[in-house]
Amino acid sequence: MKLVVLGAGSYVFAPTVIIDAYARLGRGDIDLALVDLNHQAATTIAGVATRIAANAGLNPRISAHTQIAEALPGADMVICCAAIQGQQRFARDAALLQAHGLGGLAYSLRSIHLVLDLCAQMWQLCPQAWLLDVTNPMPRVVTAAWRYGGVRSIGFSNAAWGSSTGHQRPATALGRSPDELITTSAGLNHFAWLLDLRERATGRDLLGELEHLVASGTTTAFGKGEIASQWLQRYGAIAMSGTSHQSEWISDAAASAHSPFHGDPAEREAAWADLAAIAAGTRSWQDAAITHSWEHPVAVACALHDGTDLSIDMANVPNDGHLPQLPAGAIIEAPISCAGGSLSPGTGLRLPGQVAAICQQVSAVHELLAEGAARASITHLHQAINRDPAIPETQRDAAHTVLPLLVREHADILGWEPSLSA
Repeated sequence: MKLVVLGAGSYVFAPTVIIDAYARLGRGDIDLALVDLNHQAATTIAGVATRIAANAGLNPRISAHTQIAEALPGADMVICCAAIQGQQRFARDAALLQAHGLGGLAYSLRSIHLVLDLCAQMWQLCPQAWLLDVTNPMPRVVTAAWRYGGVRSIGFSNAAWGSSTGHQRPATALGRSPDELITTSAGLNHFAWLLDLRERATGRDLLGELEHLVASGTTTAFGKGEIASQWLQRYGAIAMSGTSHQSEWISDAAASAHSPFHGDPAEREAAWADLAAIAAGTRSWQDAAITHSWEHPVAVACALHDGTDLSIDMANVPNDGHLPQLPAGAIIEAPISCAGGSLSPGTGLRLPGQVAAICQQVSAVHELLAEGAARASITHLHQAINRDPAIPETQRDAAHTVLPLLVREHADILGWEPSLSA
């Protein structure tokens, strides 16, 4: 299987792909093509991959590239974890918006532009490949890939887990470990809700007990206890992605814009020093601060490629009966199974209380933004602002005013300006 990673300079995510492939799964048959505009970053990660594979007794083909077109021919799976000038561009958004939370809109446009360009090249060079997306904003990017890029895509983001080992938040609140519980969540990415909670050993229903605890506002397992309690009362369910993530999509919590990118300069410098030492063979990867990924896209890639069975707690996929209360084809987050090289939805899932209504509203915004970005339509973007529950009514006029400024700020990347595309 040939696996291409676009955004190999992601010091947080890219090493976890390597560890999953060679250390955790021991797949010597995974040939890896690492792509990043930063040649040194790509070659360093390739060196890390070579060391980890050799330590596992494997000898796959590993290559580093600065151009995606060099890497795509023959690819079976493509992982995207890239952002265009991520922190630099986000800072320009924040300066324009004065941290009013609309930075996600411009970030969406840039990410969708990147992924649609990738999809166009995949159609030419590896038309049968799957796109495994890690780039945010996840549902908007995956919507664009499926609907306007014509590429089969799955989005991976385990924010609802709250840890790297499983659904941690309910376990923490109840003083349990995640493996003691059977936890089911679903909804939208960074906007998932608890549907069912049971004790694994006995099957006993624990949902009522947890809801009583969250309603009291005393547990911080789901973020700010008071906000989690208010949402439980308002929407009829527990916010599984945590209050900081869930507040990205609704105005209730008065969330401020914050950078979605990891680390300060000192942290990044230290991480790259570790990776360079691993690549040079002067440090063991087991001693460095990297672990296997939360999301495990490599495991899903192997299951789809090999036709083997695999069940995972959550993935971002088109709604094909997973959640009947949400529109068919909308990108939702739900448990899925892989079998025979295809994806199968979970069954019997229903969103409780008012969750379905608010998810429908947020999902409609995702759809409008994906279409606006794909069609270079300022009209669709204005419609998204009108529908967006993250924008208070008192700020909508300001949002409409700043929208064309945002688009023009990044016109060199997007390739269009509002005056040409209304």
